[in-house]
Amino acid sequence: MAKITIQRTNEYTNRMRDYHIYINDKKVGTIENGGTKDFEIEEGRHTIEARIDWCASPKVNVIIKNGETKTFKVGGFKYGNWLMPVSLILIFLSFVLEHFFNFNYLGFAEKLKQHLID
Repeated sequence: MAKITIQRTNEYTNRMRDYHIYINDKKVGTIENGGTKDFEIEEGRHTIEARIDWCASPKVNVIIKNGETKTFKVGGFKYGNWLMPVSLILIFLSFVLEHFFNFNYLGFAEKLKQHLID
């Protein structure tokens, strides 16, 4: 028998949902956030796919021999772990600029527009 190892990245945005692993279009298991799973398969050509909700990875074709182990890494948006902290920083910065420095975004845009027209 051959073995396929699937490693899942640790993600903030999808931490509560499992990835469903399909080999040859058959569900063979799930992987939790940050987890690793091994799947025993027959020698030969196989198609591997990971799905979460309505999203799916591209199908990967692999040829594997008996006694061989192939490892694949699956994860969501590459920069997904940065999304939440950066968003919170931008919201905080906007709040500070508006309330402590009286910076009015809409007023600034209107003044710039008038300046460009005149």
